[in-house]
Amino acid sequence: MSFQFDAEFAGDVDQDQIEVESIRFPTIMFNSGDSSKRPKKTQADPGIGWRGGFFIPKDALGAGVDLSDQGWAEDSFISKSSDGGEVEGWYKPQITLMHIARRRRWEVKDSNMNFAWKDSKAAKAAGSMRGHQQSLIIVKGLEDFGPFCLSMRGHTQMAFNGDMEYATSGCLSSFKRTVIQKANDVTRDATAKGVKAAVWDYYGFWLTVGAAVGSDGEPMFFEVGKGSKTSKVVLPVPIGLPATAAEVDLNQYFVGKEMLHQARTTLDMVKSEGWLHGWDNLTQGGDEAEPVKRKAAVEELASLAEEAGI
Repeated sequence: MSFQFDAEFAGDVDQDQIEVESIRFPTIMFNSGDSSKRPKKTQADPGIGWRGGFFIPKDALGAGVDLSDQGWAEDSFISKSSDGGEVEGWYKPQITLMHIARRRRWEVKDSNMNFAWKDSKAAKAAGSMRGHQQSLIIVKGLEDFGPFCLSMRGHTQMAFNGDMEYATSGCLSSFKRTVIQKANDVTRDATAKGVKAAVWDYYGFWLTVGAAVGSDGEPMFFEVGKGSKTSKVVLPVPIGLPATAAEVDLNQYFVGKEMLHQARTTLDMVKSEGWLHGWDNLTQGGDEAEPVKRKAAVEELASLAEEAGI
């Protein structure tokens, strides 16, 4: 029997069964707060449990990571799962982010069924559905961690994107109408006549997003849902954007050449590795399309987003 290696023998290996290494992104989520946890005058501010905001589970970053120097506070919430365990992490009511890419799908509640975004009719026929979005972002101040995966569901992702009733108040829609529009106007004016001007994407600029608060500094709760199935939630809102594109100072928002290159490199990677379009061809009610075999950190922690009140 010969044990001499020969590269040609690789032809006997079933290539379809090779496990693909996961793309791993630490998870960040938006917590929608809880109006029932409003503190009394003598009580301390309950933080994320009442106010809502951004939350990074400690498990997503690994042991020993301390974000307090970056303005994050240690906080926790009680899981709504059967064990009712405490989820520890880092909380911040608002962050400044670079939005690189997003993928979306439909989830059917109480059935664990997922549908491609284009299959909304099939999802609706299967039961009570809601949108689920994962956005790849870089958080200002946490650039060394690389991209985070921001997980959002339902009205949270609608308010973030500026879908439907949130078209005029949404984070990305307002960002596009002001900062991105100004960048495109300036670029068009600087482009030679007869040449098609390049256009800008979100990742060229920083966007500040936070949990909505009123003039009194208390969280703003919005009633969402229909009929008897309504709830009050805190939603993400854009912070510091001017009213019009004409008022934008692009130097205050531009990420710089180095960060722009990093974002483009990340975008190319998630395209080639299958993450970006991994939900485009879900079988009706199925999982992520093959041959992409992923169990990334974003998936392992996805259930926490549900527990956070999203």
